Amino acid sequence: ALKPPILSYDRCRLNESSCHTSEQSQQFVVTVYNHLAWQVNEPIRIPVLDGNYAVYAPNGDLIVSQLVDIPEAVKRLPSRKSSATHEIVFIAHLHPLSYKNFYVTKKHKITKRNIDLSENKKRKNEFYNDINDYWKKMNEKSFIDLKAIEDNIGSFNNVYKDDVKVPEEPIFIKNGGDSGRDFKDFNIDVMKDSKSSYNPDTEQLEEIIKEARRLIEDAKHTSARGRAAVFPKLNDDEMRMLADDPGVVDHFPETLFVQNKHMKLE
Repeated sequence: ALKPPILSYDRCRLNESSCHTSEQSQQFVVTVYNHLAWQVNEPIRIPVLDGNYAVYAPNGDLIVSQLVDIPEAVKRLPSRKSSATHEIVFIAHLHPLSYKNFYVTKKHKITKRNIDLSENKKRKNEFYNDINDYWKKMNEKSFIDLKAIEDNIGSFNNVYKDDVKVPEEPIFIKNGGDSGRDFKDFNIDVMKDSKSSYNPDTEQLEEIIKEARRLIEDAKHTSARGRAAVFPKLNDDEMRMLADDPGVVDHFPETLFVQNKHMKLE
């Protein structure tokens, strides 16, 4: 006995946006033939029902596609007998006198796993006259009781993530003759998050910058005082003139005279 074919080929009436195979199938193959002697790039429109679809090239690459509504004028054609409400539109690149097969599949929505109610039947309705007994029973539990979880936990659907992107600004500190921007111009406010009232990392960075600024200001004042206290080098005579002890200072007598063996001038 002959085996039934794996695939059945149907011709669709795409001129009126009608195709029974694409409307009723979850996945199908579209074969497009170019009968011209030159290369063409043509949009392909396949009628389907509303949903989420993916189109793949012959090599397996995902092709960019779009789901558009079928115009009302096309839906009202007298000869059209179709339940399709939308069309998949994608671009086909065909060489002269060639054909290509495009694989189309419908994506399914992720649904929650069915809750096993058999475990709930084992639970007993317990009543506590004292609230302390209830908390004591809860603290004695050493396991986590989860009954309903997402089927695809790796997709992270509907998970709120508070990812705050903090803007970054480079800090350049001048050191001696090095070129760069003085970090005194750095604005710490750009590092603060407007959505949060307190951020320990930003507060710690702000304290470090304030401390660095204070140390630089102290170093400037110390350097200024040091420059004022530096004296030029003096010889011994100049140092004796500046000494506090008057006995060290050499002085001449009040009466001055010049003489030789012949005469004396006062």
